[in-house]
Amino acid sequence: MDPFDVAVIESVARILGDTEEGLTNDEIRRLLAQLAIDDPRVAAEAQVQPGYYVRLSKRDRISEALIGHQRKTGTGDGLGRFIEAAMAPVSYVKRHEVLHARTGQLNEVLSSVALELRPDGQIAKLVAAARTVDEMVAKAGILTSELRRRKCHPQVVKYCRAELLRKSNFHAAEEAVKGIFDRLRGETGSILDGGDLIDEVFSFRGVTPVLALSTLSSKSEQSEQAGFMNVLKGLYGTYRNTLTHDTRARRDEERPISDDELLGLLTTLSLAHQHIDRCQRTRTL
Repeated sequence: MDPFDVAVIESVARILGDTEEGLTNDEIRRLLAQLAIDDPRVAAEAQVQPGYYVRLSKRDRISEALIGHQRKTGTGDGLGRFIEAAMAPVSYVKRHEVLHARTGQLNEVLSSVALELRPDGQIAKLVAAARTVDEMVAKAGILTSELRRRKCHPQVVKYCRAELLRKSNFHAAEEAVKGIFDRLRGETGSILDGGDLIDEVFSFRGVTPVLALSTLSSKSEQSEQAGFMNVLKGLYGTYRNTLTHDTRARRDEERPISDDELLGLLTTLSLAHQHIDRCQRTRTL
């Protein structure tokens, strides 16, 4: 492979060396040794007194190792081999979600240099490189990438992460809508669902609502509360009820949920979660 721009190497290192979701230091050590790539942490520890700890983040460890190897060899083979070794499918037998998430993030970066990490864990060439962020997301082919770019509310992905990674739009839509009602039950103690839950939690006609978007002291504020109730009921009626009573095969055949529709739904749910974030709890059930 031709040498890579440092920014590409650093982006890959940021993904694989992520503090929470990335490789462990032991995994990084094993992979570098397996590929005969100099480990900067080992080199640094050799220069300090015994017992002293070398502070080197996982991201910097990977980045320095791959940049150093590229300078030494004059090629980008080290980066390609490291990614393929780290992403070997056999290492993710019981961690499918981790595999899909990392693959999507890596493909966003690799697409900028006309490369792609295939499902078999091997890197292949693309016809053309992605030139914009939108093209990078599209080539990665994972909806979670676009949701991150849109800064989607974490509660949305919390309820449908597995379905998104499996690219099951049918179940992702259902779980995401179920999630907002599950959140409302958890925060209020209600045992209801759908329109009954919305009425119990947000109704303000002649009663103090459990959750209020505002003081409800003006017609505008009351209209906002009523409108929000209608939005939630509409989402439930359009997706939750329909999807529950139809099989996925029937939905996929008669009116499949496209990526664009799912993104629109999840973005709307993100806004709904943001509204719930600012609600004031005025009483208990």
